[in-house]
Amino acid sequence: MRVGANKAKVISRAHVLLKSNEGKTDKEIAGLLYIDEETVRCTWQRFWDEGMEKALYGQPYPSPEPKLTDEQEAYLIG
Repeated sequence: MRVGANKAKVISRAHVLLKSNEGKTDKEIAGLLYIDEETVRCTWQRFWDEGMEKALYGQPYPSPEPKLTDEQEAYLIG
């Protein structure tokens, strides 16, 4: 994911939590931020279940498995 897109998601999630704290409903927040109500619910649920850090930054994705083994890569290069 591009760095700018990642920052935008963090900002959006922070706005969800702030607006929720202001007493806005999920529907109101979704309308204000142009996101789906399910995104609002998931962000809030993650905040309650896993804390602020996970709610804002999410889970790190595991590195993908290499498509070639070292031997296959050596064969192609050599």
